[in-house]
Amino acid sequence: MEKIFISIILFTFSINSFALSIDKVLSSYQLDDSSEELGTNYSIFKEVSFRYGQESKTQESSKVRKDLTGSDAREFSDKDGEETAMDLSLRFSLNAFDNYKNKWELAKVQNQRLNKVKLEQQSLELSVIYKTYINLHFGLQERDKLKNLLETHEDAAKVSKVLLKKGKLFITDVITAEKKITETLSLLRVKEEEVELTKKMLSKLTGLPINEKSMSTKNKFINVNKIVRLIKKSPKLSFSNLEVKKAQLDYEIEKAEASQIVDFIEFSRSTSFGTDETLNKTEDERDNSDFDKASLGFKIGFKIPFFTDKSRMHEKRINKMRKEHEAKMANQASTEELGEIQSDIIGQVQELKSLLGSSYLKMTKKYLRIYKNSKGVSPFRLLQLRSVLTETEIKQAQLEKEIYSMYISFLETRGSLVRNQKTNVLSPKFRGEV
Repeated sequence: MEKIFISIILFTFSINSFALSIDKVLSSYQLDDSSEELGTNYSIFKEVSFRYGQESKTQESSKVRKDLTGSDAREFSDKDGEETAMDLSLRFSLNAFDNYKNKWELAKVQNQRLNKVKLEQQSLELSVIYKTYINLHFGLQERDKLKNLLETHEDAAKVSKVLLKKGKLFITDVITAEKKITETLSLLRVKEEEVELTKKMLSKLTGLPINEKSMSTKNKFINVNKIVRLIKKSPKLSFSNLEVKKAQLDYEIEKAEASQIVDFIEFSRSTSFGTDETLNKTEDERDNSDFDKASLGFKIGFKIPFFTDKSRMHEKRINKMRKEHEAKMANQASTEELGEIQSDIIGQVQELKSLLGSSYLKMTKKYLRIYKNSKGVSPFRLLQLRSVLTETEIKQAQLEKEIYSMYISFLETRGSLVRNQKTNVLSPKFRGEV
């Protein structure tokens, strides 16, 4: 009995945490912050085509033979030579002139969408890092507290059996003590497995070794009351939906294409170099008809909007309306989600305050101090008080884990994790905007 009592008196109240700080974790995790720009080139020319052709034509001279009556009897031809001609043409298919500004704006929106996707990925990565660290930090506290609670219940079971023999306790007290051992042992095994998995996950994410030896110093987190103040002061979030802007520009571009008047412009040149016979003549023998002949041509094509197929334009308009509706619903959902997270955080903080300020906890601590310095107090009563205190500390760790995890979710939804990616948002010194 005396040995048991001494073990209770020497029971430690320290909370083990680990030296691996969140600052070290963040610095070891390298985010891809490289920038990438998409091309923004635009031309009024949709397509440019060049055509070159060389053609040889047979020139024939016709002769007519007269019959006896003086009428034409039949006609025949003799080859007079080969005529060589070269054709050149340059054709420009045109985009709608009104689309110049829209196409450049669309290119900018595409770059913004690219950057937004990158920021969302980085925000998700940071959220995973923070939450994994939080789970490990408080998971270790819960595990150690469960070990302490298990020892308390084991001591209580031993004491209850001794007091039962002396007639100072009932058999139900012994059964209750044994039942608590089984329940606590089951919780401890689950928590130990959870901690090991979290350690492996954090080690894989950061590339840092996570072991028990590095878990000796305490980590200080931002005060939960400060978290409440920060989320209450957070400005109203304005959502800029780039998908809607893209859909609007797609519609405007298609609308301009459907209303386009000028379709193409074409320039051509045709040159004739004469026949073989002409080329063999001397300069004195040639007449004006033998010289090279060249001709220039110009074509312009028009579209008639009344006959233009507008099905693509109508489809773009339907898509624009769909994206606007989806954006409206998504913005509303995000606003509600932020409101729910904020309410949950405030509710959890209130529950934590109620727990730490409860009268039963104050009485437990008070009488535990009194009984330790008193003689003749049943060790079983001391153990019961100790178990109540340890169970409260476990509940405290669980509530704090939930509060800090929800705080990270709040920052992730608002995009604050990426804006403060170089800063530890869990630090008590955090002064950023959420």
